[in-house]
Amino acid sequence: MQRGTELALSDRSLVEPMLVKFSGVDEQTAKMAVLLTFQSKLDATRIQRVPDLMKEFGALTTAIDVSKMMIPTAPVS
Repeated sequence: MQRGTELALSDRSLVEPMLVKFSGVDEQTAKMAVLLTFQSKLDATRIQRVPDLMKEFGALTTAIDVSKMMIPTAPVS
């Protein structure tokens, strides 16, 4: 995922044809599109906000520690 994000951000020519093919926009629109960026690394602190808010607003009755659910990933080479 990290490699794909890096490629998309470094070379628009890889992304624009896919916008035309899969989203159905024309080439001119694809050239003007703002590409979104996605976090490609897992961050337990950021992810933890969701279950914390769910508990705060009553969607969960017990706390969840997301760090216990995460599997370490190998570095990208």
